Amino acid sequence: MRIKAFLAAALLGSWGGESVAQEKAGDVLYAQCGDGLKWFSVDGGTGAVSPKGELSTPKLPHYYLRGSPDRKVLYSAGERLVAFSIGPDGALTRAGEAPSPGGPCYVDVHPSGRWVATANYGSGTTLVHPADPGGTVREAGSFPSGPQSHSTRFHPGGRFLYTLSVAGRQITRFAFDASTGAAVPWTLPMPDLGPRHIAFSPGGDRAFVVHERPIRVSSLKVDAETGKLESVGDWPALAPGVAERKELAAAEIAVAPSGRFVYASVRDFSREGDLNGLAVFAVEPGSGALRWVEFVPSGGVSPRGFVIHPSGTFLCVLNEIPGTLRIFRIDPDSGRLSPVGEAVPVGGRAIGIAWIRLG
Repeated sequence: MRIKAFLAAALLGSWGGESVAQEKAGDVLYAQCGDGLKWFSVDGGTGAVSPKGELSTPKLPHYYLRGSPDRKVLYSAGERLVAFSIGPDGALTRAGEAPSPGGPCYVDVHPSGRWVATANYGSGTTLVHPADPGGTVREAGSFPSGPQSHSTRFHPGGRFLYTLSVAGRQITRFAFDASTGAAVPWTLPMPDLGPRHIAFSPGGDRAFVVHERPIRVSSLKVDAETGKLESVGDWPALAPGVAERKELAAAEIAVAPSGRFVYASVRDFSREGDLNGLAVFAVEPGSGALRWVEFVPSGGVSPRGFVIHPSGTFLCVLNEIPGTLRIFRIDPDSGRLSPVGEAVPVGGRAIGIAWIRLG
């Protein structure tokens, strides 16, 4: 299998004019597929995608993925918390797993790499697992975080953990003790919104939240001492003049490495299906308010997971239906998105996606 993957990467890597040696030293894009995980290289100049390998994990879903800070472990949240060790060439080997009662639908890793948190949708809890180098995860501490807890993210500074409850219409901030894993809650009610996912500015002074319904994006100030959140405002993630309808739901959010732009995905399950795409906002300096830029079709149905390359050059989105990967180039001045090449078949109901910078 590895020989075949190597030959495929060597042949397809010529699309972007990069040598195999350069690909090995670059970044790897991991994507969940129908029966496991696949990984790809993306040419840093052209955005061309080259397959590198795959790992079959039958009957084990991978809804969301997150790499460890040392880039040696990839964690997956599905029916269980699963860890994969990352080889020098990006190949994955199953390294460990742990039960995660209540259905983990999101995973994040503490900046120290010593703790792995999951948001557990069915139980309305946040689980925090001790983690050892190499991917060994141990029994978790469990903390109530509201019905339909959909995501949990550590603050870049590591002192706080945030879990978003869609049905509870709230964000729970935990003051996190990185030496013991203890978490002390404080709750921000968002009664007219449905917070789903959160992303932070590079410095951690601002947070941005996408709401499942209504289809909106919030900007919030983060108190450096307490981690408490203060709302700046919220804005529609649909183009001006476009009305919401019941078949729409927002999904993911990400901030460009520059901190200047915010991206949110919208899913459209209506018969028309013409609102599956990515909303683009510019962040106003100083105030943190959001300014509408554009809405770009994702090229499929249900763009549930997407990530931005660490360089800020490309945005990579998975369309859950029909299971395809689309690459967009990011304009560094405006934040606008331009599609690159054709859709890459991934297979299955593709959701989880992650970048890992090798070396």
